[in-house]
Amino acid sequence: MDVQRGWLLIAALGMGLVWAEPEARGENPNKQRLPQGPITPTPPPPPPPTPSRQARGVLRMEKAYKSLSMDDAQQVITRAGYTVDSSGPAGTSGSRFIMNMRGVKVVMFLLGTGSSLQMYAGFSGLPCNAQAVNEWNHTKRFSKAYLDSDGDPVIESDLAIGGGLTVDAIAHHIRLFETSASQYQEFLRAQCRAAGTSM
Repeated sequence: MDVQRGWLLIAALGMGLVWAEPEARGENPNKQRLPQGPITPTPPPPPPPTPSRQARGVLRMEKAYKSLSMDDAQQVITRAGYTVDSSGPAGTSGSRFIMNMRGVKVVMFLLGTGSSLQMYAGFSGLPCNAQAVNEWNHTKRFSKAYLDSDGDPVIESDLAIGGGLTVDAIAHHIRLFETSASQYQEFLRAQCRAAGTSM
């Protein structure tokens, strides 16, 4: 074999090795090869479009509250779709609003300087044990259930406002508690020995 033919054979074998399938070369086909040589940078994405004047106006209207006054809380409850049956001070550092949600008496406490609120519903006449209440806490979200000092089942939900929340966000929390309180009442009737209820 002359030198020229030998070089051609070596070149052909080399090409065969280069162009063989990845599996034949003992490579993982799920991996990609890093490109050789200089890499052309990808151009940055275009900037997001500037919102229209109307859209900017809508955003400005969504005020974020870091605390609620009594009047603010009344408006939030109305926005959520409920009517306050009564309201007034709660202890020395808060206010309370009583409303009816699907037949369940619910109290909303506005606590401290109005930077947080608590939804509350208590039930009497339903002798219950801690195991049943723990089952609610284990399987449900967005609320906390417990037995109070009288041994009666209670459900609560807290919301911190201090970071800034819109009226719609607070109203959504109130409506969510309606669902939780209604389901909790049905849960108690099924899990506990019912001896009448007092809402």
